[in-house]
Amino acid sequence: MENEQSIIFKASNSSFEPAKKWSDRDWFDTSFSQSDRAIGHLRLPAVDNGRYESKHPILDSNRNLIGYLSGAGSSIGYTWNCIYAGNCFWLTNQTFSATMNNGGSNVTLVDEVGTFLFSSTRKFNAVKSFGFDGDWAGFTLAFKLLDDGTQLLYLTNKGFCFFNTHQRVIISQAEFSLFLSESSTDFTLSPKVKMLAIAGSSMGQKDPIDGEYRYKNFIWLYNLETGLLVGETSLEIDKYVRWSIDFSVDGRNLKVSSDSSSFQFELSAK
Repeated sequence: MENEQSIIFKASNSSFEPAKKWSDRDWFDTSFSQSDRAIGHLRLPAVDNGRYESKHPILDSNRNLIGYLSGAGSSIGYTWNCIYAGNCFWLTNQTFSATMNNGGSNVTLVDEVGTFLFSSTRKFNAVKSFGFDGDWAGFTLAFKLLDDGTQLLYLTNKGFCFFNTHQRVIISQAEFSLFLSESSTDFTLSPKVKMLAIAGSSMGQKDPIDGEYRYKNFIWLYNLETGLLVGETSLEIDKYVRWSIDFSVDGRNLKVSSDSSSFQFELSAK
């Protein structure tokens, strides 16, 4: 994805009121039937190690059986996340064939396709799949519905994809230039616009003098509606850092902090 840098960072020490921020748990919406936080009209019982039944049960929000998912063993395989939105299930998954051939992963849509032959039982199938190079599904940082469920943010260590759940299409997609370590990365959304802020610490080369690895510490700003990197700045620390990042309530300031360091920036357009 082409970059279009339009946000500049200016060091600031003004008063800072952080915007409300979701906890790690809140970044994951789910419709797995065993979750006490399951949302949407339908539920999918989770499977262990990709072992779907030949007719895997689909439940309503009261956990009553309403139909079956057919052929999931071959079409879906391993499943990590599941959410019901736009009248279908959205699953992060990797098929068995992709696993054996070191292939990519997917976001697969499961929808009702009619009834089983000679039966009134409702039938569900995988009806659409979005493919991603590499193992996106195994490194998920967020799987979150936005704007009353009309949009879905799928954020991983390798990139993100932003979906329109009603039209069942990709709004934007971006691949990161660096692999994000889950232990050192933090992220948040602007309270005002569709902007994703990421703070990270990425291991670089080993210093030939002291033998220690040097790290790149940075902030990225992405426009979720275009997938473009609209702002970037380096943090003047070359050690491994675990960051926390926050927008201000007005969305005009950004603060990153760790156990030993803190940086605050005023954001402005070029």
